[in-house]
Amino acid sequence: GVTSATGDNEHGPSPGTATLDQVLAGTLGKETPFRTVLVGVGASKMVFASGRAQAEAAQTRPFQLYRTLFGVRVDPTGAALRQKLLFDYFRDDVRRLNAALAGPEKVVADRVLGAIEALDRRARAQAGLRCDQPAPLASNIETASSEDRLDAVVALGTIALVCGMTNVLGISAGVGPSHGGFGSWDRAVSSQGGAPVMDWGYIGHHGDVYARAMPLVYNHFAGVLAGVADQLATAGAFDRSVLMLLSDNADGHHANGHRWPVVVVGNAGGALKADGRYVRYPLRGGAGHRG
Repeated sequence: GVTSATGDNEHGPSPGTATLDQVLAGTLGKETPFRTVLVGVGASKMVFASGRAQAEAAQTRPFQLYRTLFGVRVDPTGAALRQKLLFDYFRDDVRRLNAALAGPEKVVADRVLGAIEALDRRARAQAGLRCDQPAPLASNIETASSEDRLDAVVALGTIALVCGMTNVLGISAGVGPSHGGFGSWDRAVSSQGGAPVMDWGYIGHHGDVYARAMPLVYNHFAGVLAGVADQLATAGAFDRSVLMLLSDNADGHHANGHRWPVVVVGNAGGALKADGRYVRYPLRGGAGHRG
């Protein structure tokens, strides 16, 4: 979760610190075309952050995510070659200009040069990938159920992992800065025998409904994560991976810390100790709590 830098985080405040995905990307994302791939369903502008007051929005539109990940690689018109020539031209031009600048102007030029280099690295890395492009998305996917949209963006994000487009995939499911961002998960709940929820946007205001529905929602999300694990295993990438499932937290509005499940799967090729332990910490405010 994103800790608020301004106290009240119900109405979209600035993040207070970086989230784990962005911290890991500082090391794992240096050489990949995409530093991170962040996907989600719902209002997902306050889930990921690269630092204080630096929110990182997740891509919630499957078609846009598809174009972002795979559009550059489909190049029947020679666009990649033209892009390379353009990068080379601007890079040399900025370097010549940079030699004559000082102070604030040089800082700006350095940033422009860094952006050009990053785009060039991404284009070259994408051009060398050898993964099959996924099948086209269903035409109605962006108006489909929360469950279907989540499956779509997670499938695309998992392909990005397997293909080496990124080493860090972040998934947010129905969370956001305020009411109305959670989306409906009735299909997931009803498929497990649960009753429909009349108002998902305000589910946190209804304790009995929350207590019945949310364990089933967590079960559904765990199944999505298991699917990612299966795809990584099929591709031979699971042994060097780590998957984490955790609920949205660090929220000062309604949160009480009574149900924040955290599951860690995998050991990053032996870098983490994963010996089957089940860890249960005391409630927030109690002796030995970690909140």
